[in-house]
Amino acid sequence: MSGGKINSYLDVAWKIRDNMPLAPSIDNFLDTHSHNKRLVEFGKLAITNSIMKAEQKSLLFVDWRNSVKFDFNSLTNTWLSKFFTILITHRNFESFIEALSNITFISFNYDRCIHQFFSHAAQSYFGLQNEDVLVVLKNLNIIYPYGTIGKFIWSNPSHTNYGEVRFDNDLIQKSKHLRTFTEGTDSETHDLIDACLNSADAVLFMGFGFLDLNMKLLFENKVYPVPTIFATAKGLSKNSIMELNSELGGIFRVKKKLVTAADIFIEDKTCADLIFEHQRFLSK
Repeated sequence: MSGGKINSYLDVAWKIRDNMPLAPSIDNFLDTHSHNKRLVEFGKLAITNSIMKAEQKSLLFVDWRNSVKFDFNSLTNTWLSKFFTILITHRNFESFIEALSNITFISFNYDRCIHQFFSHAAQSYFGLQNEDVLVVLKNLNIIYPYGTIGKFIWSNPSHTNYGEVRFDNDLIQKSKHLRTFTEGTDSETHDLIDACLNSADAVLFMGFGFLDLNMKLLFENKVYPVPTIFATAKGLSKNSIMELNSELGGIFRVKKKLVTAADIFIEDKTCADLIFEHQRFLSK
């Protein structure tokens, strides 16, 4: 690579670094500078590298080289653990798979946390063989509107590709699967989201920032017949929660005697606390 080309990459790298304290997120910064192809390209590389390292540092990572086992005790207070507990209550493996297949996760993150947790948790709880874990993964419906750093691969309980850090061309190829706010999502993914929302019995917004661009991507001025909505609003002001309630009321409407807004529960809670609060409803 010539010195001039290296310098151009260094220039955008420093531009991203220097402005991260000001930006709501790197995604917002890349959206602002969507006209700068090199900056967006380098930003995606930075995101991919950061996500892979974050997976490796997370409580979900299993370091098979040091014979470290999955530590479920450390995950007790996470939404993943609490949601899994609801799904397995009074269910054998077959009914668990049936319940799981009726749930769709729409993840605006790029990581594979849900895959990693559900594969290990189901394997341990039901005592599954590897082929049965693949059945779990097949019925784990996750839509990534902005892409992901790569397909989750299960080999055995001690070895998945979660937290596997890549470099050079592998890193470049993975970064190409990420999309920015500006790029949006593809039509196939959008159709999947639309079909999911049209058939949902309930929708949970967990850790969702309700950014205008994400709201537009999800809803596009459409109305969906979902009767019950739950949402975390950790740290939001009362006025913001009131406005959000009104906005969601215009999106989710059901026909009873009259067309009315859905039952909407917006709470200043963490994702785990929201699931715990409404576990009886969610277990139905």
